Amino acid sequence: MGKRTILTLTLLFCLFLVPASSEALVYTPQEVFLGDPLPIRIYTNPRVQEVTIQIWDDEVKKTLLIEGKAFRIREEEEATLWVGLVGIPTVTRPGSYRIEIRMGEGAQVVPLSVLGKPFIHEEIALNREMTKLRTEEDARKVKEMKELLERVSQFNVQSIHQLKPFRMPVEGFRRTSLFGDRRKYRYADGNMDQSIHTGIDFATPRGTPVGASAAGRVAFAGPRILTGNTVVLEHLPGVYTLYYHLDRIDVKEGNQVKEGERIGTSGATGLITGPHLHWEVRVGGIPVNPDAFLQTGPLDKFFQLLETAVELKEGR
Repeated sequence: MGKRTILTLTLLFCLFLVPASSEALVYTPQEVFLGDPLPIRIYTNPRVQEVTIQIWDDEVKKTLLIEGKAFRIREEEEATLWVGLVGIPTVTRPGSYRIEIRMGEGAQVVPLSVLGKPFIHEEIALNREMTKLRTEEDARKVKEMKELLERVSQFNVQSIHQLKPFRMPVEGFRRTSLFGDRRKYRYADGNMDQSIHTGIDFATPRGTPVGASAAGRVAFAGPRILTGNTVVLEHLPGVYTLYYHLDRIDVKEGNQVKEGERIGTSGATGLITGPHLHWEVRVGGIPVNPDAFLQTGPLDKFFQLLETAVELKEGR
């Protein structure tokens, strides 16, 4: 029996064993590392119209850590398959949590353990120009930050462009900074500041072609003060990739792009210490580990199941 056949039978078993008296069957890992996206599959009765996901920290005054939504992948008379991705911030306290999945008037609770992981600490010296760019108060800079967060926090249920692992935006280049790096900026005036790196940096020469990591829609394309020439692509409801410091932008907002299609060239615009590409993935507005979306990454099997569901629905 082939791998595809096993996946198909597994999915059919899940779809058609949702009891009439049950609200849902929930499948999700019970452990997740800091910064990784948490995949959730939910099989509900067809009468369910909306599924929301909450992660609660019961050890800290019952705090709501994250709230998100699921979207439909397949609908049948017997059951509906919903899927959700939730980003786990790198600053989350490692420990025990609970996932609360609400479906209409019903709800299910699943335990979750958030596992810690080591992050690299680095110090970056900025010259006077870059120091001014980072520290100077600027209404436009604040406006750009708010607008970008608003865009990558949108959850469009119809935006299902790719149901398979992503690809690297550039190939064969050294990673100069990793996701989750703890950065300490040393300013030209001697002051210090700290931040967390939200993506992966590739040491690409200026003019290197940059490809879309996955099929999607251009949610933003234009210049920004800190990130320079920037492109944002939407791939799934709430799932976006971001490309910073481009030398040139080759797409426009609203364009549909294919996986690997050229969206621009790498450069040295914005807050930089040298030419490079910053590549980032956000889920529900939260930066997550981009490697999770690549083939053989933590989401590989999750994407395989979603592809199988669509093939079954379309009769392929």
